[in-house]
Amino acid sequence: MENILEKLYELHIKTEHYPFGIPSKEETKEWALYNELQDKLSDELKIIFVEYTNLCELRHNSEKKAVYEYGFKTAIQLIAEAFKQ
Repeated sequence: MENILEKLYELHIKTEHYPFGIPSKEETKEWALYNELQDKLSDELKIIFVEYTNLCELRHNSEKKAVYEYGFKTAIQLIAEAFKQ
């Protein structure tokens, strides 16, 4: 089951331009602030900041995947319960 969910998630990510919705104004502002920080940080701090943002991205992607799998499993449980009634 885990392998199937993994493949479904990967397919979802690859086939959807914005699989989790269109970026909001806040997310657009997030990127503006990111670029502003990149412009103002020293070279040493840029390296640290890039490493930090990369780690945040890895964690965020892992959380999105876990939420996707949890939602899928919950949907299957709901369907199974509906058929029992």
